[in-house]
Formats: sequence, structure tokens, C-alpha cells
Amino acid sequence: DKNGILKDILLVISINFIVNQFLLMQCFKVDYQMCTYTTVAIDLYYFLYCTMDLETRLEHRDDFIKIYFKCFVENLDDLEFDGEYPTEELLQLELVKHRHLGENINAHSTILV
Repeated sequence: DKNGILKDILLVISINFIVNQFLLMQCFKVDYQMCTYTTVAIDLYYFLYCTMDLETRLEHRDDFIKIYFKCFVENLDDLEFDGEYPTEELLQLELVKHRHLGENINAHSTILV
């Protein structure tokens, strides 16, 4: 009968709502950070592959790398770094040299965008 079907539909909707609310309350993003002395390629690849979708990454990759480099140099200035500053070309070479890291991060990342 119609009332039975309506009750079944409402029950499914209620269960679906409860399950979704429970899952949403149990879902959280962990931003795991650790200190390490390594290539800046890791930092950049994590940023590029874990924070944006493919279309954004392809369209703005070079822009993000330029912004990253600018901020990197500004941080060196703030820290009164007295060594030799890297160039954007060296940063690009580092990304190419360690592209396997980007491929690995891409293969194991879940984008929540």
C-alpha cells in the first residue's frame, strides 16, 4: 500500500541522513607535518597534487611555482640568510630531477576539492 511505501522511503531517507551525518562527523583532514632536510620539490609536489584538481594544476602550475619561489626568497631574506640564493631555474631543475616524487605523491593522494 501507499502508506507502507511512504514509510519505507522515509526510513531510508532517515537512515541515509543519520549515516551521512555520522560519516561527516567522523571525517577530518590530517595535515601531517614533519621536519626534514630534503629537496624543496617535496613541498611543492605535495602542494600541487594534494590541494587542487587537475585542471587548476595544469592551468596555473607555473604561476604557483613562481609564487612559491618568491615566498621562499622572502623567507630567506627574513631569516637573514647569507648563503647563495637559488634561482627559479634551479628550482625548475630540482622539480625535474625529483619528478618521481610528484608521480608518487599524485598516485597516493586524495584530492578533497
